[in-house]
Amino acid sequence: MLDVAPPLTAAESYVSMSPTPPDFDEVNAESGLEHARPGAALARRAGLRAEARTVVIAPTWQGVVDVADEIGAAVIVIGSRGLSGISELLKGSLSHEVAEHAGRPVLIVPPPHSS
Repeated sequence: MLDVAPPLTAAESYVSMSPTPPDFDEVNAESGLEHARPGAALARRAGLRAEARTVVIAPTWQGVVDVADEIGAAVIVIGSRGLSGISELLKGSLSHEVAEHAGRPVLIVPPPHSS
């Protein structure tokens, strides 16, 4: 289970101008692990071998592809927010970027349909 965090969030970029800014890579890496741990636990309960990992990098798709290369993943499974049209254009699509750059199969899981 991988969470990819940016080196600096928009809010952190303002704080980084202070005289003694915190180490944002470390802060964002720990936050990423906090997000990845529940997913890894869920995967293990389903009988899969899983570990929580995080990468601090931009662009985000590069982190996903780098880790897939590192572990020799046969396939990348990634969720989708289900954006389309102008929303996707404005907000971007991590799943599409990963599929474009992965060099291996990518399974994109759509969000659940709202009833």
